[in-house]
Amino acid sequence: MIDLGVAFEGREVLITGVTGFLGKIALTMLLDRYPQIGRVHVLVRPRAGGTAEDRFFAKVATAPPFEPLRKKHGNGFDAFLKSKCNPIAGDVTDPLLGLDEAQIERLTGRLACLINSAGLVTFNPSLELAVSVNTEGARNAALLCKRTGATLVHISTCFVAGTRRGPVFEDEPLVGSYPKAHDEPEHARVTFSVDAELKDVDALVARLRAEADDRALAAQFRSAAVSRLEEEGRDPKDEKALRLAAGRERKLWLGSQLVQAGMDRAQAWGWPNTYTYTKAMGEQAIAASGCKYALVRPAIVESALRFPFPGWNEGFTTSAPLAFLGLKGQRVFPAGEKLVLDLIPVDLVAAGILGVAGAACADKLEARVFQLASGDVNPFYVRRAVELVALYKRRYYNRKVEEGKRSAFENWLDSFLEPYPASAGIYKASSAPLFRSAARGLRKLIAEKAVSWGAPATTAMLTRADQALESVDRKLAQVEMTWELFIPFIAGERFIFQCTQTRALWAQLSPEDREKLPWDPEKLDWRNYWLEVHMAGLEEWVFPGLEEESEALRREIPQ
Repeated sequence: MIDLGVAFEGREVLITGVTGFLGKIALTMLLDRYPQIGRVHVLVRPRAGGTAEDRFFAKVATAPPFEPLRKKHGNGFDAFLKSKCNPIAGDVTDPLLGLDEAQIERLTGRLACLINSAGLVTFNPSLELAVSVNTEGARNAALLCKRTGATLVHISTCFVAGTRRGPVFEDEPLVGSYPKAHDEPEHARVTFSVDAELKDVDALVARLRAEADDRALAAQFRSAAVSRLEEEGRDPKDEKALRLAAGRERKLWLGSQLVQAGMDRAQAWGWPNTYTYTKAMGEQAIAASGCKYALVRPAIVESALRFPFPGWNEGFTTSAPLAFLGLKGQRVFPAGEKLVLDLIPVDLVAAGILGVAGAACADKLEARVFQLASGDVNPFYVRRAVELVALYKRRYYNRKVEEGKRSAFENWLDSFLEPYPASAGIYKASSAPLFRSAARGLRKLIAEKAVSWGAPATTAMLTRADQALESVDRKLAQVEMTWELFIPFIAGERFIFQCTQTRALWAQLSPEDREKLPWDPEKLDWRNYWLEVHMAGLEEWVFPGLEEESEALRREIPQ
């Protein structure tokens, strides 16, 4: 039996990513459930002109997840937090996380565990940035653990499995693997090497940066800058403003090229996006580092079930944009037949991380990989999620009627326009891709024929029509981009993440620890969780930010 209270007592751990959604919950749960922990070093990247202490105590520790600790300790909260948490300035993208030799020497032999929850979680970031954080960051953490003797508990994702089907086991080969190898004959497979891949990525990034300085492109950037300044009502003859605008156009072009390069590179090996590709390389870099480690792979991390309180969410989690589209009128949801939407509440993930970290502190880890998912014991199907989005939409707008913010007639009309699940093929043939193609076709027709149609009144009418179609195109482009990112998760291959090693670890924990750190996805009531906890949490904590983000994105989408 593993007693986590004894394992954590007086020990020192280091946690990265405490400014993020999952990192905050893991830290606060550790302090709440095991206050006997000795010292928690928290790696924080200081803001300009500030310190790690300023950012942690003034920004992070004032966030809602710390409320249970505030209630428990009352006026003694600040003193408790300062007695337990030691903010350290650093960055996972720096060698050894940015720690100097004196700091490393102090931690050597004393640091029991490093929980690395830092990561870039957007699906389509810049290839250069994603590699720096998700791959090199993982390697930097591993090398620090090798120097100090600590065990690395690295937070990855179940979706490193890539685009494949069937069960995904925790004990599958790690180093040298890539998703397409599962579907290729043995003679067609190659060995995947992280070091070789990173060299290729460096060369690719260098080529794109060099191309961004091409003189022909520079002329295009300047021309686009003139148009942008004119649209904004600014003087394009102002050379300083023009240079800055041209620089911005170059930056936008290079950024889009680096995003596309990441997606192309990932899909060439069988990963659906840059996020899963760089996280998988991070895992392999750790496995090859020679440090003691455990990989914790959550599925889709969503709103809290119990801790710090039901519904807590932060940032744009996977299901949030999809639910948001449903509330905004999206009808056709691409949804694979019998495809599992493998969600796991963030507090169950935090419990899983602490269970693995505690076993590491007790030196009783018997496995390397621990998957935290629900689909193997309590599957929640994508099509059911779409049905529940429709039900929540009905409730949401009924409430608006009761509040006097919407008419009953509008609700009656909306009852004919509720979201429904369909195959990816039907979605592409009948929803945003179809309508966007039509809008772009009409804009092309206006551009080609408007002059020949002549009269000033006709020209003015066509100009207004083109402007309206441009607005439609931007809105549909945003919808289409969202679905392109998420289709692999909701209408792609069917796979089930097996959590055998996680359950085996929980069977070794004391009854008290299993109560403190409940790992019970089999007990989730998905209807209640989705309607009463998750969607309510998204409405309060996430949708307002999505509203602002969608408006900003709409303005940036290239035509």
